[in-house]
Parts: sequence; structure tokens; C-alpha cells
Amino acid sequence: MTLTIALMQGIPGTYITVHPSYDPEVSGDGVQSDFWVQKMRQSADPSIDPSLRDLVQRILPLATYYTAICAFIENRSALECGLVNHALCASIREMLNKDYLTLLAQLEHQFNTAPAFSLQKLWFYVHPTLHTLSLIWSLTDELTKADSLGDDNEEESDEEVDEIDAIDEELGLAIGKKGKLKALDVLDDAGIIKGGEVVAVLWERVTNMSGDPSAHELYLTLFRQASAPYAEMLQRWITTGQLKDPHQEFMVRESKDITRQILDRDHTDDYWERRYVLRDGTTVKGSDRQVGVPRPRTEGGRLPGGACIPPLLDAWKKKILLAGKYLNVIRECGIDIQQPTPQPDSSEKGKAKKQKKDEKDGGSKSKEGTTAAEEPDPKEATKENEVFPLDDERFYQAIEDAYSFANRTLLRLLVKDQDLVPRLRSLKYYFFLSHSAYIGGFFETARAEFIKQTKYASLSKL
Repeated sequence: MTLTIALMQGIPGTYITVHPSYDPEVSGDGVQSDFWVQKMRQSADPSIDPSLRDLVQRILPLATYYTAICAFIENRSALECGLVNHALCASIREMLNKDYLTLLAQLEHQFNTAPAFSLQKLWFYVHPTLHTLSLIWSLTDELTKADSLGDDNEEESDEEVDEIDAIDEELGLAIGKKGKLKALDVLDDAGIIKGGEVVAVLWERVTNMSGDPSAHELYLTLFRQASAPYAEMLQRWITTGQLKDPHQEFMVRESKDITRQILDRDHTDDYWERRYVLRDGTTVKGSDRQVGVPRPRTEGGRLPGGACIPPLLDAWKKKILLAGKYLNVIRECGIDIQQPTPQPDSSEKGKAKKQKKDEKDGGSKSKEGTTAAEEPDPKEATKENEVFPLDDERFYQAIEDAYSFANRTLLRLLVKDQDLVPRLRSLKYYFFLSHSAYIGGFFETARAEFIKQTKYASLSKL
């Protein structure tokens, strides 16, 4: 019994050992975790009683799942894996510590204190946990296999690019294709699954498991906790225009090589169009796609890393890009951005709640006077900065409000502060656009003289 409980924590014993082909040193590599998950099948001693062997064989998958999940957590806790992976690992670790390891401690206590405790009772208690661990292991296995697919595609693309670079060197070209692709962050974005791609995988499992209540609840919990860093980056972007994405997990990419000095040489809108772009290559106009988009992991599959936009946000991606971009335009003009105050709840439920609160606070306000009434409620201040989950309708209302605020503020800056309408009116006047009918007739009449060379044209006739 003690060996069985230890086995469920990934500790091999005397009668139950790991498969001979299992190599702990190889299993430490996150790329080959799928290999050892497949090979690590504990084999029981054939001399054990058949009934006990059958019970042990039913319990053995718990050891495989737990060990594989722990290895996944250890590998994805590295710094380069990103904040979303860190949040996912923290959520899984909390589930293991809160449910699985606590259950094992209780079972061990029952074994030490109750003489009648048997393997049948052990299997009865751990049977529901088997389904939970299998769901978590299935998720970690999918994420691990996605890494291997990205590595295969990257190796193939590197071979193709190396051949092109060899041809460029023979032709005397200074910069090969690989250098150009690296400058555009095309080759560096592929690799480990992280950021928006992890959020997309989790949401896909949430929607696919709607028929299994326990699986749906499990994946929904993991989705909300893992997507919290992504939601915080998004909210910071749409409310302040600041992009803090050290691991390239977010959908918006900043081109730091495009600086404000470009405006001194080129007065077009390339600075605003190319400074901040979507990683999946989508443009605001929807015509041409941006360069620097990484290749999909599989043919026709999802984009890797931050270039993969979660399905929930795909319809909002242009508003998300423009909201932060407009705030940066305002900041470039030297104007401090005032955070918009949250809109009051206009629904009947909200009005009733506000009325009930006013009635409740009426007595205290009359006793304490105006000073107490003017003091801000710290709970209300906390709610203003609250980040809602990605599956909450209030999150998308916040996106709409932030986009409307940025759009309205920028329009007010152009129309009122920068006098856009008078400037356009002056352009219309000084470039004769206000006399367009006269200019059109003049060009039509003087066409015969305009097609002549300068020395043959009659100035008096013109």
C-alpha cells in the first residue's frame, strides 16, 4: 500500500518500477517530453496476485499522468516561456497541491490509522481523480506536441533559407534572406507555444468540452487563470497605450526601428501605420497584409505565439489595435491621457442596486455630514481597475469604451485643439479647390497650350 501511494507521486518502488526504456536525463528536455510520456509505462512484478495486479494496473495511469504533468510544469516555468505559460503552470500546480496531493496525504493517514483500509478502498477514492488528471495531461500533451511541430517546420525553413543565403553569397549580396527574416522577427517567433496560442488552445478545449460538465469547468478554470496576464496586457494597451510584452505573447507588435525621426524625412503616415501592427499581419484597411508574419505551425493551421489571436478577440483585434495606437498619437502630441470614468449601470438591475445602496447609506451620511460623503470608497476604486476574464461580457464592453474614448479624444484634439476644419478650409481656398468648376474649365480650354513645350507655349494666350 505504501509503495502504491508513493507510486502515485511518481516514486518507483521495489515491485513496481519504470519502463527500462525510460531515461530521466532525456525526460528533462521539454522537447522530448512526449517520448517519455509514451514510454514511461510502469510494469508490475508478474509474481503479484492477479487481483492485486489488476487494481494496481488501474492505478498506474495516475503515476504516469502526475509525473508527466510535473515535468511539464518544470519545463514551462522557464523565463522564456512567457507569462501565460507561467500562469497556466501556477494554476495546474495549485490544483495538484489542493486536490491530488491533499487526497494522497489523507489516504496515507487512513492507511496508517485504519487496519481495514485496502486497495479496493484506495481505488474507490482515487477513481474520480483519474479523470481530472487525464484531462490535465491531455492538455499538456497537446501543448508539448505543438512545440515539436513548430521545431520541425523551423528546421525545414532554416534549410531552405540557408540554400537561398548560399546563392546570395555567390551573387555578392551582403544580406541574405535569413538576415532579413530575422530583422522582421519571422524566424524568432516560431518555437515554443506561448501567449495567445496557449489561450486559443485552452478556449478550444472549453468549447469542445461543453458536453462534459466536469471537463468544461476544469478547462474554464485553467483558461481564466492562464489568460489573466494576457487580459492585463490588453487592458494596459487600450487604456494607456503602453505595450509591455517582453516575451512576444500579445497580438500587437511594436516596430522599435521605426522612430519619430522618420517624420522629418517622410511626411506620410507610414510611421503611424507601421509603428504598431498586428502580429497576424492584418491591417486596419483589410487590403494588404503586413510583412514579418511567422509561418503557421502546420499547413493551414494556427500561427505561433502572439501571432495567434484567441477566437474570442478576433472580431475585436482592429479596435484593440486602434485604441492603443490613438492613445500613442495623443501622447506624441504632449498631452496627458486622462483615464475615462466607468459608465454607470443604466439597466434596471443597476438602478435598483444603486437606489438600495443610497437608502442604506442615507442614515450614515446624515450623521457624518458632507465630509464622510465625499470620501471615496476604496472598494469602488478597486473595482474600477478590475480586469475581467476574457469570457466575460464586461471585458468586451471595456474594449468598446476604451476605443470610443481614444477615438473621441483624438478627434477632439484634431478638430478643436489643432483647428483641423480651418486648416482644411484654407487648403481648399489656396489650392483653388473652392473654385473647382472654374479650374476644370480653365484646364480644358488651355489644354492645347499645356501640351506644348515651355518655349513654344504662349504666355499671353494662357
